[in-house]
Amino acid sequence: MPIGALRVDLRLRGVHSLKEKRGILAPLLARIRNDLHCAAAEVDRADVWQASVVEVACVNSDRIQAEATLRRALYVMESGGEVEVVDHHIEVS
Repeated sequence: MPIGALRVDLRLRGVHSLKEKRGILAPLLARIRNDLHCAAAEVDRADVWQASVVEVACVNSDRIQAEATLRRALYVMESGGEVEVVDHHIEVS
């Protein structure tokens, strides 16, 4: 069964506190978890206001579907408008 992982470096615009950062990331990660049935969490730069590293993981019966799910998660992050995707890496094994 293929396991997919997405690592995304994010820049948060107009954020001036960790509370504001949480206010942006929490709904974004919840949307990915609820809509795409993936695990999603901030894994690095938790102490930096305007940056974050998020990882998303999913399990699927098909490699192509796992990658498609991760690409949808990336699209959710890019289309929100409050975060900028600086870099990303997708791996399915």
